[in-house]
Amino acid sequence: NFSEKEMVRFYIIPEFYRDVKKSMVMRVMESIPLLTVRREPLQQVYNRFLKRSFDIIFSLIVLITIYPILYVVVGIMIKISSPGPIIFKQKRTGLYGRDFNCFKFRTMKVNAQADTLQAVKDDPRKTKIGNFLRKTNLDEFPQFINVFLGDMSVVGPRPHM
Repeated sequence: NFSEKEMVRFYIIPEFYRDVKKSMVMRVMESIPLLTVRREPLQQVYNRFLKRSFDIIFSLIVLITIYPILYVVVGIMIKISSPGPIIFKQKRTGLYGRDFNCFKFRTMKVNAQADTLQAVKDDPRKTKIGNFLRKTNLDEFPQFINVFLGDMSVVGPRPHM
């Protein structure tokens, strides 16, 4: 086996093992047995169901109550500040490496480099309303669409760009 071939040695402290073995869980991945010391709450189907249910209900409430008003107000301000679409979509990588379109209110002037260049602190492409939207995080409100669709979650890590 690999550990013998590479001369990798494992040592277990007896007292530590006695305490840890109670919480050890064995899983098999592609016929390889793996030991984990910590049980993750989202390993349980019930907890994943609860989390997804919360995401759907919470995002639906936001999308029905707050988002329409915000879309109109912010949309008018974006259109006044510069021509182009109100919503900006950007490719992101989510769970299991799956790509999806992440929605945001547009905070920059429309140009060909918007998808390829990362914004910097004093980026000249940012609009005045865009600065305000970013400082208040209002630009991220359309991401509740992504939460509702299952691309993102209200609680959890941010997707990679």
